[in-house]
Amino acid sequence: MKLKMTLTNLLDMFEEFQSQTGSPYRVNGCETFLQLPRQFGSGLIRHWHLRDGLDLYLQTHHLIEEMTVESHNQYSMFGLCYCVSGSVNMLVNPSCSEMIIHPGSCLSVNMTEAYAAGQLPAKQPICLVEIAIAPHMLQTLLQDELSRIC
Repeated sequence: MKLKMTLTNLLDMFEEFQSQTGSPYRVNGCETFLQLPRQFGSGLIRHWHLRDGLDLYLQTHHLIEEMTVESHNQYSMFGLCYCVSGSVNMLVNPSCSEMIIHPGSCLSVNMTEAYAAGQLPAKQPICLVEIAIAPHMLQTLLQDELSRIC
């Protein structure tokens, strides 16, 4: 299965995913939850909006067939993606080389107006933990940390 998304913010992902798969999502306060439809296998995406410019994601999947997710992000964000289980092929911007994220590895990505594609393999458990930080939040966090050191 192949999903294509154009995202102007992080929450667009849930609406796009719902429109392409029929999978509804729920919002409960600062948490958004999406259950993968059974015809694709099992899995979920959980999102916590921690504060303006700081979001946390947990993805767990066990797919029946490989899924490719392509997105064109029309917003600025710095991301850290930590792989707990499974292996995922990632491509960020066509000019960059393909990266494979394995269990225990972390991928850092600057997603400013970026194209990204990820291949989620079938028949293996995948678990990813992601932190998305907007540039203004990253600058605030770094300034706060630097002020404590100096």
